[in-house]
Amino acid sequence: MQAKRRIGAVALILLLGLFFFGLFPAESRAAAKTRVAVIDFEQKAFQEFQGKQIGEIVAEWLITSLANTGRFEVVERSQLQKVLKEQQLGISGVINQETAAKVGELLGVKVIVSGSVIQIGNTYDVNARLINVQDGSIIKAERVRGVGLDGVERLMDSLADSFKKEFPLEGYVVMVSGKRAMIDLGRINGVEPGMRFFALRKGAPVRHPVTGKMLAGEDIRIGEMVVQTVEREASWAEIVLHEPGISIAAGNLAKQALGERMAVTPAPVSPLPAPPPAVAPAPAPPSPAAPVAPPPRMQIPGRIMGNKILVEWAGMHDLLLGDRDGYVWLFINIGSKESPRYDAGTKVRAGGKEIKVRGPSYPYLVDWNEDGKVDLLVGNGGGYLHLFLNQGDGNFASGVMVKAGGKDVDTGSRATPCVTDWNEDGKKDLVMGNGSGEIFLYLNEGTNQQPVFGKLIKLNNGKLDVGSDSAPDVVDWNGDGKKDLVIGNDNGEIFVFLNQGTNHEPQFNNEGDKLPLKLGPGAIPQVLSKGRGLNDLVVADRYGEVTYCPNTGNPRTPIFSEKKILKAGKR
Repeated sequence: MQAKRRIGAVALILLLGLFFFGLFPAESRAAAKTRVAVIDFEQKAFQEFQGKQIGEIVAEWLITSLANTGRFEVVERSQLQKVLKEQQLGISGVINQETAAKVGELLGVKVIVSGSVIQIGNTYDVNARLINVQDGSIIKAERVRGVGLDGVERLMDSLADSFKKEFPLEGYVVMVSGKRAMIDLGRINGVEPGMRFFALRKGAPVRHPVTGKMLAGEDIRIGEMVVQTVEREASWAEIVLHEPGISIAAGNLAKQALGERMAVTPAPVSPLPAPPPAVAPAPAPPSPAAPVAPPPRMQIPGRIMGNKILVEWAGMHDLLLGDRDGYVWLFINIGSKESPRYDAGTKVRAGGKEIKVRGPSYPYLVDWNEDGKVDLLVGNGGGYLHLFLNQGDGNFASGVMVKAGGKDVDTGSRATPCVTDWNEDGKKDLVMGNGSGEIFLYLNEGTNQQPVFGKLIKLNNGKLDVGSDSAPDVVDWNGDGKKDLVIGNDNGEIFVFLNQGTNHEPQFNNEGDKLPLKLGPGAIPQVLSKGRGLNDLVVADRYGEVTYCPNTGNPRTPIFSEKKILKAGKR
């Protein structure tokens, strides 16, 4: 009898095991890492280090950094070289589509990393490429520059971090307890507190109407989770959002939200009806609060949508704001696109220390030298403009003054920058507001890679004036294909100046049209264009309050009756 009971218990355990085995597919149960092969980098200048070629050394450093992310399964170098040698394939440098497909087939890898090292004196440029073995296409390309080999080695971690963002972690929800969910991904997979995951329900497969082949259906997002605690092979996350009437449950997919990290406990903010991203500056430091978790390391973006207030820095709809003391703040959206919520904020750093200019500060993001990396302009209260170049290693360089006509750019006071191609010559120009309410123009007489600005030009000889504290944005406001001016002022008013000239030679009346809006003092607008002359606004004021103003009217008669506070400032 006891033997029968034992057999029955074993059978039950086996059945339960088979049930859960089927619930979580094999690749997720193993928290499958992306299998990758790193080819020795092509060497453009001959040099050895400890008996090895520099291209080989850089490849080995990158292999270590990729493995340390917990995201990649890296093919052993000896195994890779054996396969390449047997197949008479090159062991370093450029890899073509045919070679990539062959290596992928033989080693079972999804991607290959290859690249080159260029030595110029004691400086090394490392160009690295992620290659899809299926079609030989480049998934991502990055360039980093280091002084000396030690400098290059230190950059490998940031390079690996950049690559891992192309491969979001995917696992499963294995347990739900109240507002907490357990995910089958942990430290060994590179999970850290603050990471956000989407909870997804597998979509039904779809049959191809011609071939009859079953195709994977679209996964359905049902909620969002923020990781709180991490164990070796699993982590616990707080459920911060779920679709009405749908609960997150064991068996749901858990997919990392790419590039998004956040503080663990946020404060709620009014919902935002998903505008397209944009940007602009001007807040005060957040109220002091006891942090629940240490702030995430700030990653300097390589590409970014938005320039002024509303930016895509670490995820979606983050806020970049200056304050009255001259600091620059980044507030990460720890909510969703539709219902943003913001962390306590982090002061942006450059040259190893917090950015601090003469207050107030007015930040603006732009690829200043056309190297594919986003740099930071900061106007200050004295009328000067600072430039902080993106070094590509997760840091901004120390600031330098932007010059025009051989002297530092000087608007007199409260320099609020905007970058645009003013005269359609293909080069970036500067449009600046100031404390007197005028608009200044500096035309680029150099190149996009090395801007050189001419002397100050006052629009309409200084008669285009909004009163005080002008803050411009340049956009096609009415959909006629010409650049117009949208300008905020100290009274919280927003004016539109329509271009009555051409794009090559813009012309404006001295008096603009005042929009039906009244916001906080020192209004800095950022236009969110929806096309065809339909535009929403995001506006920051001098106290750090950020307001989303959806336009429910039309290009001729804009209506802004449904303002929503994204972030409340200090009053």
